[in-house]
Amino acid sequence: MSALSDYWGVTVHRGFNPPEHYGSDRAIAGGTPVPSLSVGTVFASGYQSGHGNYVSVDTGDGYWTYSHLQSPGLAAGTTVQVGSI
Repeated sequence: MSALSDYWGVTVHRGFNPPEHYGSDRAIAGGTPVPSLSVGTVFASGYQSGHGNYVSVDTGDGYWTYSHLQSPGLAAGTTVQVGSI
């Protein structure tokens, strides 16, 4: 189960460039599988400062980035279904 840790909108993270992002953050326990919020195609994954291990999914009308993962796990071009990252 995840908990909403930051509401939708602009979130400011001082010390990062850019210092804000648009979205919401959810907190889950380490080792918990991360559910995809929609069907899409992975267009980027790897490690990035500020995100740690991440996966970005193109949904056709925008994208979701899942950050701070134990490992990126999915390669670019992988199709994901709801609930499966």
